[in-house]
Amino acid sequence: MPYNMRVCSKCGVLFTPLSGRGTLCKNCREAVCVQCGKTFSLYRCAPDARFCSMECYAKSRWGESRAITRKCPTCGKSFSSWVSEKKRFCSRMCYSKSGKPHPGRRNRISAACEWCGNVFERPASNFHSQRTFCCRKCSAFWWSYYGPHGTGHHSWKGGTMDKAYRTQWQRARRAAFAANDGSCQECGGFGKKLMIHHRTPKERFANARAANDIANLTVVCYKCHASLHETLDAQKSFP
Repeated sequence: MPYNMRVCSKCGVLFTPLSGRGTLCKNCREAVCVQCGKTFSLYRCAPDARFCSMECYAKSRWGESRAITRKCPTCGKSFSSWVSEKKRFCSRMCYSKSGKPHPGRRNRISAACEWCGNVFERPASNFHSQRTFCCRKCSAFWWSYYGPHGTGHHSWKGGTMDKAYRTQWQRARRAAFAANDGSCQECGGFGKKLMIHHRTPKERFANARAANDIANLTVVCYKCHASLHETLDAQKSFP
């Protein structure tokens, strides 16, 4: 996939990047180590690096290398670390594969999922309620089956509007989109995902036909729609 040309963050020359996050041109992506003279590649996070390795940095600063080479007991690869470090593994993945318990995860609890019955283990701090589930899917299934519904739910507001609402709403929605030029009526942006907003909340109308009148509908983007409802909530517009 070709990327648009951009200006090198180091020398200011126009170049075509190899990736979407590239900020250095071909000449600036390589540098010469001031200690050993070896050519090495620069990283985006350190475009002004002067040394190719930890050993060269230590030799340049202290006159000797304070980095030693160790062998990872899990994968067998050699890696460099400082003498003062107690690092035994080359990466976190190798550490986890070694079977060594994490020092910050010793207080773990085993529990059975209330939906599927599988036993799982988690840190004690992850248990915040009396009900335990192994995953979000099991939690959703349990609450959809045993959770409060209808009038027993704390968010119940008397039920939905009349049954004609759905059919009449689809017609009004299509008419509002047809009258729009493809832009958000609040910010004026094009190419955004649009949705319909009721200028006056539909809960204030006696029936769906009056709430979905074309004069009460406007086309806005998702960001503006959320902002409009935040303003309505702040003004306590909803009964």
